[in-house]
Amino acid sequence: MDPSSVVRVVESTGPTGAIIVAIVLGLALGAIILAKGNSLLAGGAREQQATEFQDRLIKALEALTASESSLRSQVQSLLVENAALRENLRELAASVDLLRQQMRRLIGQMRAVQEGRLPADALQLPEDAA
Repeated sequence: MDPSSVVRVVESTGPTGAIIVAIVLGLALGAIILAKGNSLLAGGAREQQATEFQDRLIKALEALTASESSLRSQVQSLLVENAALRENLRELAASVDLLRQQMRRLIGQMRAVQEGRLPADALQLPEDAA
């Protein structure tokens, strides 16, 4: 439709038709401007939500980083403690082996006394047991 034909139609309706067309056009333009303004406001709200979300993520990441360093120090101290406990376990295992050997030797001597192959006063007790 040609713009000049629209003007001729509006002129043919008279002043009342021109006022009605002007009101309709004004309402249409107002609706368009309102919709644009709302979309701009909604876009600003979305940007603010995105910024707040990013801030929360950064804070959570910083908390996790602090927690990680704390956990790493705990792991290191536990590894040191574990090494000390393993060393104690080795020492205890060596002591138990020595005690077993001494017990076997003493049991063998007691059997020899029981069988009469060794006099009772010849029993040799381990130094730690005396």
